[in-house]
Amino acid sequence: MRSVSLIVMSCLLSGCGLEDQRQGMIAANISAIKEARKIQAEIAGARKCPDRLSGWQRKGDARFQDELVRVAGTAKVQYTMSFECYEDLTFEITLKYSFDSGTGASGSATGPLEITYGHFTEPCTIEIRAADDAATVATRVVRERCT
Repeated sequence: MRSVSLIVMSCLLSGCGLEDQRQGMIAANISAIKEARKIQAEIAGARKCPDRLSGWQRKGDARFQDELVRVAGTAKVQYTMSFECYEDLTFEITLKYSFDSGTGASGSATGPLEITYGHFTEPCTIEIRAADDAATVATRVVRERCT
């Protein structure tokens, strides 16, 4: 919730508009997709969840010590990405845009990645193929409504 407050405050101070917010979401989604691809390769090679990731930090809250966080977005609008990996070698990168909407990139050691987006009560999920351009997928996620 702190990151949402900082984003709103940042927008109030810098005067960012709806398009600035969308560009921040797209940039953050591109980061999430690229990170998911790197993490998938790392998990596939090591056959275990990573203990640390370059550019990520452990969350300060003692309840979430296994969770890694990183900031992504544009200079005007940034969002916090959270990473979690599970015993079955599945993982999830979560971006929260507000208290009830965001994006999640997920996958496992092998197979396709997925990105889930939209309002938490009606999420949409699409598969991210290896050949898919991260920017194209990230833009689609922000610009399209779930159907």
